[in-house]
Amino acid sequence: MFKKLKKQLTDEQKHVNQVFERLCYVYGVQNNAALERELGLSNAYCTGRIKRGSLPFELIYNAAIEKQTSYEQILFGAPMKQVDGNDLLIIKQGILKSLLKIKAGDLMAKANTPHDLESIAKIQAESVESELTVHWAKQQKDSA
Repeated sequence: MFKKLKKQLTDEQKHVNQVFERLCYVYGVQNNAALERELGLSNAYCTGRIKRGSLPFELIYNAAIEKQTSYEQILFGAPMKQVDGNDLLIIKQGILKSLLKIKAGDLMAKANTPHDLESIAKIQAESVESELTVHWAKQQKDSA
């Protein structure tokens, strides 16, 4: 509803709308309706808060605790933390494995075009994605 009306929102309403956008991001949902379902809120909860320009402080606090992000990031829009220290170690492992593949195939010496470099980057991205997928699956299994 508010996508069409963003130009007509007050500054307070825009801020509340942005907070809900960040909450959607934190909870991994696409829109306010999905956020309401995820959190067991009434169907018009987000719309009502945006109309009133009323920040959902309790939701922000709970999301910060539950999703291990900072309250300030959700409230003020500071860059959102997407990976934690463990994830960075896993990414490093993925990069290392990809570099070993690249070295074994002597691909860097053979890279003469942007397309060749793109192929090398694809190897790295796939290795990192694979490592993260395994790591996250293990985390989910351990927390279940």
